[in-house]
Amino acid sequence: MLAEYMEDRKVVLALVLNHSGPKGKFEVITNEGKSCFIKSERILVSSPITDPGDSEGRRALLEKENKIRDELCAQVDLPALWSLAEEAPGELDWKLLAGLNFGREEPPFVSAILRAVQRDGLWFDFSPAGASRRDLALVERIREEREKNLERLKLSDDAAKWLEEAVNGRVAFEPEGAEKIKVNLRDFLLFDLNGAPEKEVKEILKKASLTQDREGAFKALVALGEMNPNENLALLRLGFAREFTPEIEQEAAELLSRFDLNKEERLDLTKLDVLTVDAQGAREFDDALSLENLGEGRLRLGLHIADVSAIVPQNCALDIEASQRCVSMYLPEARYPMLPEKLTSEIISLKADEVRPAFSLLVEISKEGDVLSHHYKPSLIKVSRQMSFEEAETALIEKAESQLTPLWELSRELLKKRIAKGGQNVNLPELWLVLNSLGQIEATISWPQPKAGLMVGELMILANSLAAQDLNRAGWACPYRYQLPPAPPLWTQGENPGPMERLAYKLHLRRLFGRGGLTLDPNPHGGLGVELYTSVTSPMRRYLDLLVSRQLKALSQQAPPPYDREKMMELSFQCEKIQKAVKTMTIQRQRFWLAKLLSPLTGREFKAVVFERIGKRALVCLTDYMLETLLFDPPPEARPGREVVLKLKCSENRLESFIDFRGEDIRFEYVSLA
Repeated sequence: MLAEYMEDRKVVLALVLNHSGPKGKFEVITNEGKSCFIKSERILVSSPITDPGDSEGRRALLEKENKIRDELCAQVDLPALWSLAEEAPGELDWKLLAGLNFGREEPPFVSAILRAVQRDGLWFDFSPAGASRRDLALVERIREEREKNLERLKLSDDAAKWLEEAVNGRVAFEPEGAEKIKVNLRDFLLFDLNGAPEKEVKEILKKASLTQDREGAFKALVALGEMNPNENLALLRLGFAREFTPEIEQEAAELLSRFDLNKEERLDLTKLDVLTVDAQGAREFDDALSLENLGEGRLRLGLHIADVSAIVPQNCALDIEASQRCVSMYLPEARYPMLPEKLTSEIISLKADEVRPAFSLLVEISKEGDVLSHHYKPSLIKVSRQMSFEEAETALIEKAESQLTPLWELSRELLKKRIAKGGQNVNLPELWLVLNSLGQIEATISWPQPKAGLMVGELMILANSLAAQDLNRAGWACPYRYQLPPAPPLWTQGENPGPMERLAYKLHLRRLFGRGGLTLDPNPHGGLGVELYTSVTSPMRRYLDLLVSRQLKALSQQAPPPYDREKMMELSFQCEKIQKAVKTMTIQRQRFWLAKLLSPLTGREFKAVVFERIGKRALVCLTDYMLETLLFDPPPEARPGREVVLKLKCSENRLESFIDFRGEDIRFEYVSLA
């Protein structure tokens, strides 16, 4: 017997092999060669036929009968049937429809009608028992939807061909809706698309022989010239504008032209011997130092901060833009400042031999680091020397600068006090990656300058902790940095540790720092060993510092606070969220470029230092690149503080969207002890 039934919304022709299958089911073989069991109630049309008995004969029989039914199906005139059935409401029997169309009701003709209605889906509603005539309005609506779908499919085909040609390096004319396709591809790559746009993008990618994921969308956008192969996707996802708008640049120029040094009452400190100590090649100088000997073991320390608030008024367009950027970004391929350079490289920056507006913290302090008194003043300063950390370190070693030595000695006393309160001094080398004019990545390690780095760091910690104390004492809103006390170390250094063992110990100590964050309620900073801490010394580069400097300046002038608790909470926590995202992006971006730099070096051996053991694993730091990674099953002798040799197994510079950043992009294997 031949039987026809529905499977996955298609009519299937089958030959019944056995009428007594399990639970009363029929065993059948389909025209596609599939054997299965079906219930008798699923059969729509059946007809007796002789079973050839062999597989080849059965296949030929089914092909022949299926062809007959398909040829008859092509002869069905559904519009004519629809018109004839106008006066017949309700469901129409399949045999009745076969009689109306063919004048015959045998199984092949019934099957032809059934197939035609099921495949057409326009004029009639399909059910196993028969078909129901649709009204004209529904038919027109379905027809309109089909025409739209056909147009959409054509556009999809054109778009796919366009992408495929571009990916293969061939020029193709942009199809209709090209800009919308680019926007959808970009949104699919950067964000989560849902519904129709996501389906359309995936459909186009599939037709263009690209993977239906973010990597496929990225490949398409690069081929179209919409992105470059090293595109910073995390930056785009943050919505961080790479350039300032013309309106912001214009306002910055106007603020610069209108600024008057004499508009505000300022303490004239231009006679002081003031210096800056910054990284080599720095262009923005936002803090400076001075020191006067008052006699009898007393010093007057000057911590002079660029007075950004004097040039950038609160709530102006530029201030709002800075609040949305929150921080200056320094990436290997570019730098994106928080404020326009026409300000930060000119009137705001504490450049040498130029009179500049500053906000000065003047601290009377003993040589032992005890703060006797302090106050803040808007001031005028004139930097006499601009030094790099390396120059300052050399001068300290050679005692070539009369002012540096007492500053260093004072900072050493301040450090002793912090350590006595549980603070740490973890000053680690930094990796600097720069993309040169030829598009090549260059790497340098900036090793901390033992004296100069400590000197500047301790004096900035003092300034920030005093700022936090004063705002807390006044009851004014302040974003405090807090941190829980560090955990005890898991290993200790030897009596005379070498430089690599000292580095390993500092790396280990850093991992022991307690959980920290931002709060408007005063809490101690356990990692630094200070009761209260905020950030005020970099108002050109961090919006949080600008907020705090505005509060302090108003406090020093006995003016109302610029920010109440509610507004400070809104702005500071918005900044904190953005700063965390920027930090994550910066780490990922550095890893991306480092992977690209290391890619040609696969198989090469490198030295690393072990700084922690976790069961059978070890945390190590590749000292040539300050790259931390995890080793599996190194021998027991590879203990913390020991140098080891590693071999680079793999380095893939894949974009951050396409990998999980847990080290899978750069992998090493253990070779031996160094």
